[in-house]
Amino acid sequence: MEANDLTPDPVEQFLHRPFAVTADPALQQQLLSETLRSLRWKRRRRSAVMIGFVAASFLAGAICTHLLHAPAAPDEDRQQAKRPVVPVEKPVGVPRPADNEAGPAPGGNAVALEWTAFDEPERHGDLYRQAGDLYVRENQDYEAALRCYTQALDANSEENLTIAPDDNWLIMALKEARKKEKAHAKKNG
Repeated sequence: MEANDLTPDPVEQFLHRPFAVTADPALQQQLLSETLRSLRWKRRRRSAVMIGFVAASFLAGAICTHLLHAPAAPDEDRQQAKRPVVPVEKPVGVPRPADNEAGPAPGGNAVALEWTAFDEPERHGDLYRQAGDLYVRENQDYEAALRCYTQALDANSEENLTIAPDDNWLIMALKEARKKEKAHAKKNG
């Protein structure tokens, strides 16, 4: 062995020496209380951030729901919606008007006009359209108008699918839907 191996290393001597530490209870108590206070603060801050995140998500959802369901109709449409809807008997299952009643003049009865359209196949496209307009304008009966407009579009040719300035919103929607159906059928067929 060499001479350097026998001499004690000062670091080794330091590490093997026992420490005489006296525990100060006041210092231990202060250290414990500061550590607990720090941990509580971090836990509360984390909880506050999570609660804030949940509240912000809820608020964003409520705002989106409100915006999606907000009425987008102009004031004129809202006032029309406030008018009471006059119930009209549907022509399906309703007897035809008697011969002594008023004829199917453009300002006349929509039910009579619809029956006339049924009886006159050479003009039934135009008559169904007029009956649908009467249902919408005078009775706000959109179900009957939809029935008449569908018959009118079935009877008329392709060029009647163009939207005219005098079309109401219901016939415009039907024409657009028919165009999309035809385009989809061409694309897939």
